[in-house]
Amino acid sequence: MAMAASIKPGRFIAPSARVQPVWLGAKAGRCSFVVRAVDENVKVENDSGASAAAAAAPKRGQVSTWFDETYTSWPEIHRVLTERKMKSLEWQKAYEMLQAGEAVLIDVREAQDFEKIRAQVAINAPLFRLIQGNSFKANIRRLGHALITDFAGTERNPDFLSQAMNAVNGELEKPVVVMCDVGGTLKTIVERPGLKPKSYADPERRFGRASRSLRAVYELQEAGFSNVYHFTGGFNTWMHEDLPTDGEGY
Repeated sequence: MAMAASIKPGRFIAPSARVQPVWLGAKAGRCSFVVRAVDENVKVENDSGASAAAAAAPKRGQVSTWFDETYTSWPEIHRVLTERKMKSLEWQKAYEMLQAGEAVLIDVREAQDFEKIRAQVAINAPLFRLIQGNSFKANIRRLGHALITDFAGTERNPDFLSQAMNAVNGELEKPVVVMCDVGGTLKTIVERPGLKPKSYADPERRFGRASRSLRAVYELQEAGFSNVYHFTGGFNTWMHEDLPTDGEGY
């Protein structure tokens, strides 16, 4: 019989023999391990120390990594944002709101990219940052990036929400427009214009196109921000439309 490891109140207790670390590889500039509990009868311990498997079930779509991070999977984010009817703004509408002072533009790109060049009115609250420290896990993460990708090694920024909160001076009801490099989309239908326009469901877009800005919109909504918009096309569109920028340039 597998033995359950001791664990602090509020954490999951899973039989060690039934836990599998799974390498997910590198995607979107990230390297990830996932620790999957394959025993459906996972026990949990609440603050009082009592067993409460049903009451303390894991959040839907939540993934825990070997790097001691927990985040929500993209399919779950796509489902939630779609159900909430998240609003994506084209650059014209977003720029109009920003120029009128009706919204705050939060750029979730990494700090070093933001310093090089950015939208003139943007405030940086990076969702990811360069890997910090020289711990064993930090170095393993760097090695994974070096071997598999051309990206600098990154990890989730633990200060993302506090930086976003500072951007709105703690006013969670203040309208916020979120921008990353590319924008991403929740759309699963591809539309082809022309003399005979058509639309079809693209199997590769079953969950739209993931992006850091869409992930950030979800995180902000979960944290209590009540008026969060997504900037369609990201900073690439801002540059393409020759909108005002600051920074050193590329």
